[in-house]
Amino acid sequence: MKKILGIAWRFFWRLKTILLALLLVGSLSLNLVLFVGGSLFSAVNSGFEAVSGIQTIASRNKAEIASLSEDVIIERKAKREVKGQLAETSAELVAERKVKRELKGQVAEISGDLVVERNAKRALRSQVSDQAAELASFRVSNRQLKSQVRDIGLGIVPFKGKKVALSAAVDETADMVNRRAVKTAKREVASMPAEAIPYLGTAMIVGVTALELYDLCATLKDMSALKRAFNPDFGQSDEELEVCAMKVPPKAEIIEAVKASPEKAWAAATAATPSWSELKQFEFPDVSWTEMWGTTTSGASDIWENTAEGANDIGAKVKKWWLAE
Repeated sequence: MKKILGIAWRFFWRLKTILLALLLVGSLSLNLVLFVGGSLFSAVNSGFEAVSGIQTIASRNKAEIASLSEDVIIERKAKREVKGQLAETSAELVAERKVKRELKGQVAEISGDLVVERNAKRALRSQVSDQAAELASFRVSNRQLKSQVRDIGLGIVPFKGKKVALSAAVDETADMVNRRAVKTAKREVASMPAEAIPYLGTAMIVGVTALELYDLCATLKDMSALKRAFNPDFGQSDEELEVCAMKVPPKAEIIEAVKASPEKAWAAATAATPSWSELKQFEFPDVSWTEMWGTTTSGASDIWENTAEGANDIGAKVKKWWLAE
């Protein structure tokens, strides 16, 4: 039994020694292969290809790797070229942007100059228009002055919207004033009996006074028209404005004023009545008292016809106005 164990022990010991030697040799071989493996593999691969004439996978991989390396090199070169072109394009773009900014600045300056020029043109046109208007006004005024000088030389003046001879304008105005004065005088004389009637005479006084104011206003207007014949720039006189604006107070107001203060009414009438010295300076025309008396006595029936200008029955109007009060 011991003998068997001894044999087994020696067997395992020798096996151990052999295994350790194999491990040591394997380790050294692996290190050697790892150190010179690439060269050894290349030599073995080349020898195999030389003997068999068949390309190995390693050779194909190597060729593919070489081809891919060339492609990578070409691609890198293309990338470098593209980067160069991109850099050039970027530089050109920067230059173009700079040029655009400069052009924008120039356009802005030109636009400003254009606006100033347009404003100057508008101002010049406005001045030319104003001067043209002034020139046209001057020409119109000059033509009017020439026409006026020519008309004055011919004895023609503008009168009531038409051109007539100076003598005709004076004669027409004088005739109108004369006719109005005769009518006023007849009306005053014819209305004296009615004005003397107590209480009722107030209405007659108011009516006759209103007609007198109307006649005086018309006379002043005729005189203003005659003045404008000599002076076209003449407007209205202060007297015309004052007289034409006068209003006759109503009958009731007059009667109330007399009732309230007869003394004041008499004083006002006295102040408005010319004095004896002023009356002596008046030049009275010759009056046919017989004819005037006949007119007065017969004028009772047609007194209203002589007092209202353009009215057919002033008596009915006065009576109606009186009753309305």
